Amino acid sequence: MCGVTEAAIAGLIISAGSAAYSFDQQNKNAQYQNELNEYNNKLSARNLADNMNTLAYNQNAERDAAVEQLWRDDLEARRAEARARVAAGESGVAGQTIESVMREIKAQQAMYASSVNQNLDRINDSMDGERRQIWNNYLSEIGNRTPGIKGSKMALGLQIAGAGLQAYNGYQEGKFRENYYKSRNTGTSSGGKGG
Repeated sequence: MCGVTEAAIAGLIISAGSAAYSFDQQNKNAQYQNELNEYNNKLSARNLADNMNTLAYNQNAERDAAVEQLWRDDLEARRAEARARVAAGESGVAGQTIESVMREIKAQQAMYASSVNQNLDRINDSMDGERRQIWNNYLSEIGNRTPGIKGSKMALGLQIAGAGLQAYNGYQEGKFRENYYKSRNTGTSSGGKGG
């Protein structure tokens, strides 16, 4: 059977070892969490870049389609003007009548161009909103990651000191009991033998 001193030392070693192991595990978990956050931040940044590039590509495609539509509308208006002039020349119509037809063709062309430009503006506004939403999602994703929390050296020291104090108290209590039982077995007590 081990004595009081050995039991106190064993208790201290076990408590200190447990505290040190816990501290080490906390640090390893914190390191793992931080590495995982760094990896996820890189993925989020890559996703952000991919989403922004896709959005820019789509916006450029919409702009190109609008420019092509404006070009086709302008071409169609010029053809309509040319057909109207040829028809007027063949029929002998001139003056106010032909000018009225030309104004109508130009007004329609301006209306079509305005419609295409308004649609493009709406598309651009929508895509700007998507761009802001993509950016806000990225910031939210990054901001919601919990950093790893390392073990506290102060807490470790206090746990070990507490274990030492507990071991010392256990030692003192064990010594007191040991002395108490020795004195009872030998027949001496603090009050002495009365007679």
